Amino acid sequence: MRCAAVNPVDYKIRQGLLKEKLAHKLPLVLGWDVAGVVVEAGSAANEFAPGDPVYSRPDIARDGAYAEYIAVKAHDCARKPERMAFAAAAGVPLTALTAWKALFDEGGLKSGQTVLVHAASGGVGSFAVQLAKAFHCQVIAVTSTPNVEMVKALGADRVIDYRKQDFARRCATSTWCSTRLAGHPGQVLARAARGRDARFGGVAAGSAAGRGAPRHGPIRLGRARRRAPAAARGHDRLGTVAHRHRHGVAARAGGRGARA
Repeated sequence: MRCAAVNPVDYKIRQGLLKEKLAHKLPLVLGWDVAGVVVEAGSAANEFAPGDPVYSRPDIARDGAYAEYIAVKAHDCARKPERMAFAAAAGVPLTALTAWKALFDEGGLKSGQTVLVHAASGGVGSFAVQLAKAFHCQVIAVTSTPNVEMVKALGADRVIDYRKQDFARRCATSTWCSTRLAGHPGQVLARAARGRDARFGGVAAGSAAGRGAPRHGPIRLGRARRRAPAAARGHDRLGTVAHRHRHGVAARAGGRGARA
């Protein structure tokens, strides 16, 4: 282990808030967002070798990474982006995979559609903007005044400052909220869009974790496939992020927290 990130899910598990969904046995090691170096690889993990720098979002049903060593399944691991420090890389997997799942797995986002990203300057939101642009989608991003320019730099086509503008009025005629994306942001847009002339063909995505979340600056995802694969393991997704980062610059990846 070189670095482990701290996420809201850690304190929620510690406080027993997820005990109905996750049958952990105590004592338990927390921490499921990691970066480190392989010290030993199993016979079936032939993509990795001792000395490989990797990052991972380990299986949350098992012990976490607040430790010197952790055993991680090969399909949950990928090689760390070469030009990204271990501390920054450890803050990528959970946020990047959450954004991917919301956009492509749950939302079914496809090339050419329009996506509304709430909390676009937060950890999940900043990745959602870049992933959606990488798959040739139109991105409408919602953020606050101090972060408008940063979100524009991530590639958003339109940026709405919610302190000055009503996003529901700005988006009601161009964005569809997918009911499959449960949670506060989607519910807000669904309520706002009722009774208006909404054009179907987009997806609303968002993150409730805006304040204090690490914001991930441009990872230069570059040219991408025409559409995202519907089902892929964390290894494939993190590998895609690492590959795109290798051909660009991560100016603020894993940087200081930002208010969304």
